[in-house]
Amino acid sequence: MHEKKLKGDIGVTQVIAKLTELNWSVGIPISEHQKYDIFAEKNGIVHTVQVRYTTPKKDKITIKLANSWSDKNSVHTKIRKKGDYTLLAVYCPSVGVFFIKEKELGKNGRQLNLRLTPSKNKQKKGIKFAADFTII
Repeated sequence: MHEKKLKGDIGVTQVIAKLTELNWSVGIPISEHQKYDIFAEKNGIVHTVQVRYTTPKKDKITIKLANSWSDKNSVHTKIRKKGDYTLLAVYCPSVGVFFIKEKELGKNGRQLNLRLTPSKNKQKKGIKFAADFTII
């Protein structure tokens, strides 16, 4: 099995476990060609959920929002667009699971950074802290 696919599967199972712990109902789409990996419902509200597995580097978590793949013709990149999914769930081994609503993703369709610790210069404006995304 490809390591990237295995990490994706681990991320999905960890997010399903966390959502179940939080009393959400979780489902998996029949087709794996959707823009989301799972869907989750609580209190009558259904979210389409894209799952990412990532490893922290230094004091931040970098989450790639674009998908890349290659075939015999070339390398392709698909950038996230508004409406592709309503919730981004990020599994980060040894750190936890984070949930980012679509409105928090901003306009950058390629990547998002979450800080694990405050910056040295105490800057807070425009910085997203991972600790703010542990509960949905």
